Amino acid sequence: MTTKAIYLSSLQNDFIDHLKERRRADVTVNGYRWLIGKWSRRLNEEGYEANPRKWDKDTVLWLREQPGMTRREMSVLNSYAMFHRNTIIKDLNLEWPPDTRPNADWISPSQAVKALEMAEGMERIVLHLELEMGLRRVEVLRLKVSDIKLGYMNVLGKGRQGGKPRSLAFHPHTLSALEHYRLIRETEISKARAKNPAVMVPDALLIYARDGRLHPYKRTAVDKRVQAVAARLGVKFTNHTLRRTYGRMLWLAGVPIETIMDLLGHSDPRTTILYLGLNMDDKADAMVKLAKYQAAVSYSKTGVEPDGLSGQSGI
Repeated sequence: MTTKAIYLSSLQNDFIDHLKERRRADVTVNGYRWLIGKWSRRLNEEGYEANPRKWDKDTVLWLREQPGMTRREMSVLNSYAMFHRNTIIKDLNLEWPPDTRPNADWISPSQAVKALEMAEGMERIVLHLELEMGLRRVEVLRLKVSDIKLGYMNVLGKGRQGGKPRSLAFHPHTLSALEHYRLIRETEISKARAKNPAVMVPDALLIYARDGRLHPYKRTAVDKRVQAVAARLGVKFTNHTLRRTYGRMLWLAGVPIETIMDLLGHSDPRTTILYLGLNMDDKADAMVKLAKYQAAVSYSKTGVEPDGLSGQSGI
């Protein structure tokens, strides 16, 4: 006889097998397994239905209010429910408060500039791609020599089948970063050819030589480059911190959110807004700008509205 526990386990295993078939990374699959198991146990302990096919509005709202529940975790549970043909989480379209913590996952612009200045060797191209081009770590690893064009590069985002593609115009520093790395790459190729003249040179941009062969860089190697700079700077940050900092610096520089969204490869502007890290200082600056704008209007004296204001109901 199939018990409830065995049945629930089979539902979880079916979903995990589905992720594996989509070639999701092992760390992602294991993370999903752990998270689904955690919330399934919590639901069962509190007397709620742990079967994702039977989740209803009350179940989802209870989950939403639990300490530790995040937008990301709810997204995983939504994928789990959707796999089992339950759209309740998607249908509720839950609202999540913006992250207003100062520098929740960013470094300051001055720290970002210092990090770029401190980068050496391979570190320079990695930090440039993440901090000045906004690439995800997986996008850095997927970048190929053939993706580098005249004045722009083609990037494959995260996701199955190579991810969602986008094209990014060069940053003014890109050419110098690429030229610096080209010399490093050619050195690696020469090292491999010294042992194996017939060595195959992969199209992957980031490569290294070992035992007469050339290998694409793995994520652990990229992580080490980032952490080496973080250690010298004396500030903790990760690859994703650099990408978020890129987004925030774009916004501080006055780049429209729609453009930032496109540069980051986001499909939802709400995700981009989270990247911006709006904090109380930013809100105070906004009020000062509003006051200065109001002072410049002098509408009560001239009776003439400023350009761009007449006929608008809001911003």
